[in-house]
Amino acid sequence: MIQKLVNRLEKLKATGAVVNLIEMYPCLTSDIICQYAFASPYGYLDMPEFAPLWHNALMDASEGFLFFSQFPWLETLMRHLPQHLVRKLVPNLSSLFLMTGMVREKVDQVQDDLANDKKPDGQRTIFHDLFTNDSLIPEEKTPERLAAEGFSIVAAGSQTVAHTLAVISYHLIANPDILKKLQDELAGVMPTDDSAPKWSRLEQLPYMGAIIQEGLRVSCGVSHRLQRISPDIDLTFKASPQIHGDSKQQAQEWIIPKGVIFFSAISSTSSSDMKQCRPPSA
Repeated sequence: MIQKLVNRLEKLKATGAVVNLIEMYPCLTSDIICQYAFASPYGYLDMPEFAPLWHNALMDASEGFLFFSQFPWLETLMRHLPQHLVRKLVPNLSSLFLMTGMVREKVDQVQDDLANDKKPDGQRTIFHDLFTNDSLIPEEKTPERLAAEGFSIVAAGSQTVAHTLAVISYHLIANPDILKKLQDELAGVMPTDDSAPKWSRLEQLPYMGAIIQEGLRVSCGVSHRLQRISPDIDLTFKASPQIHGDSKQQAQEWIIPKGVIFFSAISSTSSSDMKQCRPPSA
């Protein structure tokens, strides 16, 4: 799929067309996660203009998810209403039901294929393994339950990753010096345009690793509060020693007890400045 995207970009480059990364990356990530989950991608990379309607549906569905998390009883009510009525009453929320319906079709297809002794050639998938896992109780493998899990996987595995890729791409283009350092490092393992190094080789590149880590820090996968909890062990945080003039202060240490719910503010972990990007060992 990566090569398919590269081929499309090469053709678009020759025409001088403008590519909207916010619409392009969700097509890539959605097709990849659906291949892993169901062995059948939606084929958004093949659609003209990189299927902008899919990106819009993902964004609308995200808003619907946040809305229903505050008013869960409304979701039950709206699911019993005719879909054409939901689209008229709350157009944005109808995208949520559209996505869940599409995922349910994928789950049903996997179940039908297994019933007919059809398996994906040479590939294990998430839902083929779930349906054939004898250690799961039947209640855990109902189509309704797995469709809900499938929606979480597709939504979380597509939009958040796509957003991070778009943010990284922007900062690389906006900072030519960082882009040049990355290109020089990649040239060592990709000497030609058709080079295809394995991920085990790429993950050893320190500067690329630093850029990925910075991209994950700068981009916000979800912009609302995400509570964290460590159920089994205390979490210990230790700050680096601070040097002020000739004096050196000892490192401070904080402990968050197990079972305590805590939040991390986006402003305390994110910054738009990637110019300090350096390998983890630096």
